[in-house]
Amino acid sequence: MAENAPVQTPTRAEMWDRTCAEFDSMGLTMPDAVRLLLSPTAKEGVPPWFAMMLAQHLRAKKNL
Repeated sequence: MAENAPVQTPTRAEMWDRTCAEFDSMGLTMPDAVRLLLSPTAKEGVPPWFAMMLAQHLRAKKNL
């Protein structure tokens, strides 16, 4: 496997610009943000927000 593999996805220019501006305000580049998604997904097998969603679901189910 290549050391670095390019990631491409079609995105509306307006959404790209707004997203880049948001990440920039956090001190992140778009590649940083993509790595923040891909790395834990590859390591854990699920997206990083999955555990949070599962916990919310279980809390809601417990409160029924």
